[in-house]
Amino acid sequence: LPPRYERRRDIVPLARSFLPRSEDGSQLRLSTSAERALVSRSYRNRNVSELRSVIELAGRVADGPEIRAEQVFSGFAE
Repeated sequence: LPPRYERRRDIVPLARSFLPRSEDGSQLRLSTSAERALVSRSYRNRNVSELRSVIELAGRVADGPEIRAEQVFSGFAE
């Protein structure tokens, strides 16, 4: 298989599989803008574990049932 960064169409389905649950136990979801942000961002390590980390961090900073584009980042270095 080609590397994940060459398969941009796989990013959103993979990201959805990594979505955490919110504090009330419901499944978080990605907004359309967050999906676009995930597909358009450049990934330093270009691997699935980096995508998982981005989603987990976004889930921690989400302030509702939905992850928005401004919550999609990989930490302070970005």
